[in-house]
Formats: sequence, structure tokens, C-alpha cells
Amino acid sequence: MVFISATRLHLRTRLYLPLFLWRVFLTQRQTSKIPGFLGGKLLTDANAVYWTLTVWEEAAAMKHLRDAGAHKRAMSYLQKWVDESAVVHWYQDSSEIPSFAEVHQRMLEDGRFSRLKNPSVQHDRREIPPPVSTRTALTLQPYREGKEGKLASIVK
Repeated sequence: MVFISATRLHLRTRLYLPLFLWRVFLTQRQTSKIPGFLGGKLLTDANAVYWTLTVWEEAAAMKHLRDAGAHKRAMSYLQKWVDESAVVHWYQDSSEIPSFAEVHQRMLEDGRFSRLKNPSVQHDRREIPPPVSTRTALTLQPYREGKEGKLASIVK
């Protein structure tokens, strides 16, 4: 069994995009080095929506990422930067990275919405539109043998 973690974030304004992307980069570098990280994807969707999807050996490894370093610092900006935020976790038998269609379905069924200071109407209504396109999904790889994990390839 592996642990899956997925998030969906909507930026309140594109003015936050440069800082947001910098924090994503720093968090991705941290993620690649966490023991127990098996892989993942980042999706830049339409209308300033960003999806993350990570696969872990166990939930404790994901919590180690969440509660420290670049990820923890990025989370401190959540209230200012986003007006929609949802997360979902589940276990699955295969270590294969799920599709974003499956992530969306799981969000609809079991997703949790973050408490936000400036939620959008969609967030207040608990609406999660499906991803428009996965052409910009980037694969995340764990750190291996002297190579730092990186945004490795565009997933078609």
C-alpha cells in the first residue's frame, strides 16, 4: 500500500504567480529529497489553478514534508495567495501515479476544503471543477544516486 496526497489551489490573482512558482520550485526540491517519496505530478491548469499529486511509501513521509522546510514556509502564504484550496488523501495498492481524472473524482468524494480568509464563491459552494487539460503536467522524481530530483518530463 502507498499513500497518495493531492491538492488543488486557485490563485486569487496572477500577481502572486512569480512568488508562487518560486515556492513551488523550492518545495519540489525539498520533496525530491524526503525519504519515502516515490513520485508525483504538478499540473498547471486553466484560470490560475494548480494541482499537486504525490505518491509516498507512507503517510508519515508526506507529513514530514508538510511540516518542515520550504513546504511549511509556502503554506504560510496560502491565506494571502489563494481563494480556493482543497486536499485529498488515500491509500492504493499500486505505486503508479494516478491520473488527474481520478484525483478529481476523489476530491469530489473525499476532499477537504481549507479554511480561507478570502474564499471564492466556488470554494464556499464546495465546487471543484475538473482539470481542463493535463498537457502541462510535470513529473516529479525522487532524489537518486547523486542526482537531485527535478521537474523531469512533460506528461502527454
